[in-house]
Amino acid sequence: MAYAALVSLTNTINQTLNSNLYSISLEENQQITPLLEYVTPFQDFLDNFPDKFNSLEGRMRDLANAAEDILEYLALENVYPTPDEDHPSEKHELAQLQNVIKEIDLIDKEVNEIEDTSRYKSIQRGAHSSSSTSTAPLIHKDDMVCLEEYVLDLKDRICGEPSKKLYVIPICGMGGIGKTTLAKSVYDDQLIMEKFEIRVWVTISQDYSAQRILSNILECLKEFNKDEKKKTKDEKKKTNDDVLVHQILMGRRYLVVMDDMWSTEAWDIVRGVLPDNGNGSRVMLTTRLYGVASYPDPSCKLYELGLLDADQSWNHLKQKVFADEDFPRELESIGKEIAGRCKGLPLAIVVIAGLLSTARRDRASWKNIAENVKLADTVEHGQIGDILSLSYVHLPQYLRPCFLYMGSFPEDHEIQAQKLIKLWVAEGFVRYPIDSESFEKVGEECLEDLVKRNLVLITKRKCNGGVKSCRLHDLMRDFCIRKAHEIF
Repeated sequence: MAYAALVSLTNTINQTLNSNLYSISLEENQQITPLLEYVTPFQDFLDNFPDKFNSLEGRMRDLANAAEDILEYLALENVYPTPDEDHPSEKHELAQLQNVIKEIDLIDKEVNEIEDTSRYKSIQRGAHSSSSTSTAPLIHKDDMVCLEEYVLDLKDRICGEPSKKLYVIPICGMGGIGKTTLAKSVYDDQLIMEKFEIRVWVTISQDYSAQRILSNILECLKEFNKDEKKKTKDEKKKTNDDVLVHQILMGRRYLVVMDDMWSTEAWDIVRGVLPDNGNGSRVMLTTRLYGVASYPDPSCKLYELGLLDADQSWNHLKQKVFADEDFPRELESIGKEIAGRCKGLPLAIVVIAGLLSTARRDRASWKNIAENVKLADTVEHGQIGDILSLSYVHLPQYLRPCFLYMGSFPEDHEIQAQKLIKLWVAEGFVRYPIDSESFEKVGEECLEDLVKRNLVLITKRKCNGGVKSCRLHDLMRDFCIRKAHEIF
C-alpha cells in the first residue's frame, strides 16, 4: 500500500539523517532531504482521496519502495564498503535516486492538479475527518445486550437439567450471531464458577489437530495437574495427553466448552477423554453446522441463536454507540434505519457501531452512513462484506496496513500485542515517533484505535488497562485476506 510505503520511507529517511552509525556526505544529504518535502503532502492526499486514484497510489508505492531501497543500500555501503568494482557505486545509486525524485515530482504535479480541482470537496473531507476523532466510550458489558434471556435459559439448562449423566449442549447459528459471546458469558458466570470445580475452554476452529486440542485442554487444567509436575521426564513421556486429561477429570464435576467446531472428528477426539462421572458434568459446543451440532447426541435439543428483531437491533446499536449516555432523540429514526439494515446480525451491528462512534452526532452524518450501508437479503458469510468494506474505507490510511496485516495470523489465534506491534514496526507500518514517543507507543495507539472501532477483539488486558492480547473475528480475518489480495 502506498501509505505504508510512504511511512516506511519517512522512517528510513529520519534514521538515515539522524543516525550516529555513519556520517552522510553533503551530496547524499542534498539528495535525501528533498524526499521529505514530498512524503507528508502525499500522505495528506491519500487521506483526503482514499480509494479514488488507485493507479496514482500504485506509482507512489513503487517509487517510495525504490527510494527506500537506494537509501538502505547507501547506508549499508557507509558502514560496510564493498570493494567489488562491478558493484554499483555511490554515484550510480545517487543518480538512480535523482531519477526517482524526478518521477516523484511528476506525481506531485498531478496531486496538486487534483487537489486544485477538488478543493471544496477536500475541505469538506478535512472537516469531517477532524470531527471523527471524538469517540464515544465503548464498554464491554454491552456485548450482552439482547442476550440476557439466552444466558438465563442456558444457565438453567446447564444447572437445572436433572440428569446426572454427562450432558452436551450445542449452540448453533450463523457466523457473527453471538454464539461465542453467549458461551463465554455463561462460562464466566459466578453461579457456573461455583457449581463446577473445573472449567475448560478450548477453541477448535478449522485448523485443528488432536495434539493441539489436548494440549489446550491441559493448559486449562494445569492447576489441577500438580502430580504431573512431580514426575520425571521419563514418566511424563510414558503418560499420553489423552490419558492425563482423563485422569484429571475423573471424579470431578467439570464444564468443557468447545468453541467454533467445524468437524465431527473434533468431538471424537475429545469424547474419549471426558469421563462420565455421573455428577452433572456438562459440555457446551458452538458451531455453524447443524450436522456437527447434533453429532454428539442426536436426541439432544439444539440451542439455536436467531437474528435480532428490529427493537433488539436498535437497542444493541444504541448501547454500543452511546453506552450509558443519553442519545440525541433526532438520531432515533435514522439509527433504527441503520440498525435495520444490519439484518439482525450482531457482528454487523458491532461493526457499524464502531463506525458511528467515530462520526459526528448529527443527522446528516448518520444519514450519509445509512445511505452507504447495503446488505443482501440473506445475511451470510459473504453478505456482510458491504459493512466490513465501509468500515475499512473509513479507516485512516495509516491504520489500513496495520489492520490488513492481522489477517496473516491463523484463524482464532490469540495475538500477543507486543509481538504484533514489533511486527508492524519491522514492516514499516508505524509512523516515525515525534516528541518523546517511541515506536512501541505509536503502535499501541494504533492497536487501541482499531479496538475502539470494533475491528479487533481484546482477549486480555494489562493491569494498566493496555491491550495484552487480541484477535480477529473469523469474518474480519477473511475480509483482511480478501482485501489484501485485491490490493497486492
